[in-house]
Amino acid sequence: MNLVSRIVGYCVALTLLLTLAGCPAVDKTIITNATWTIVGNGSATVMPGNSQTLTFTANVNGTALANLNFSVESLPTGWTSNVSPTSASTSPGNSATVNVIITPPLGTANGDYTMVFRATNGTNTTESPIVITISNSNLTTALELLQDFQPGSSGEYVAQFRITNGAPGAVIGSVASPTTDFFRVYQWYRPDNVLLLGANQTADYSLVAVPKDTTIFPGTNNFQIEFQKNSMSYTINPSLTAPAYNDFDFKIDPKDVYVGRFVSGTDLSANFVFTVILPAGNAGKYTLTLGNLHPSLSAVIVPAVADIDAGGTPVSFDVTINRTTDHPEQNYAPYEFIIQGRHDSKPTTNINQLFSVNSLGP
Repeated sequence: MNLVSRIVGYCVALTLLLTLAGCPAVDKTIITNATWTIVGNGSATVMPGNSQTLTFTANVNGTALANLNFSVESLPTGWTSNVSPTSASTSPGNSATVNVIITPPLGTANGDYTMVFRATNGTNTTESPIVITISNSNLTTALELLQDFQPGSSGEYVAQFRITNGAPGAVIGSVASPTTDFFRVYQWYRPDNVLLLGANQTADYSLVAVPKDTTIFPGTNNFQIEFQKNSMSYTINPSLTAPAYNDFDFKIDPKDVYVGRFVSGTDLSANFVFTVILPAGNAGKYTLTLGNLHPSLSAVIVPAVADIDAGGTPVSFDVTINRTTDHPEQNYAPYEFIIQGRHDSKPTTNINQLFSVNSLGP
């Protein structure tokens, strides 16, 4: 071996970055981190609520193994992404294929939304743009029942529905229930009943129903959900069939269901009377409290504890709720809480009933 060959071998073995006198330059890809390129179509047109799968390929170059992590960055608020796989170890000359599922939420307005697909080994990062075009051009105004009433965990029944506002024009107003069995049922909407949808937007809502009087609530209860646009009404008619109550009955008599403040500055208190009706033979003390009450609210219950006689005479509790601190995030939306009735020795008569009061402006 001549002197030059020995010097070249010595330089490469020590991975010197400097070119020594008499040494040919060393290929830096031998000693630097792996390199890669990303290939893929990062653009698509999607309707809100639908998913779009995009495929990217990371082609590894050079002579070093690439341990890559994959992700989607700069997602708009409410959007979701699913990346598979999230990592790969790829040798030079090979590639890793990555599937990316992008889902824009319902109600996303028309337009182009930009995010990036990222591949990184912790030191070097390569990004490829993703542009999703939202197109609601095929939407028509509609009211759709997604799920009829189903029982919840605290005595409530919930129906789910979707409002779609097609072009042209916005829909501004509220959802209404003009033909509900009000004397048997108390109801409210989640997140609220406010409608503010631009052209080609959708929104999902829930209607929550609870009994006002369990002695007449069992059986079929009929509802109507309605909204209007350009003097045209859109309606659906969910219904619920409620079972009989065995170990107790109760009545809720709402006197005023609004908390908050009128523009004039007058504070409002919500008030309702809760009456417990137990079968004969359940004498004892009965306590009423409100669970999960929002920190901005306070409650006064009179009496806090009532005596139940052996004959099953109904006992009533007067409940007053005030909003003690401003809570602008809740304006015009319901405050939900649980009415909790507890017998001191007859747990089968305990009550956990979801209820709500409505919030006015600040």
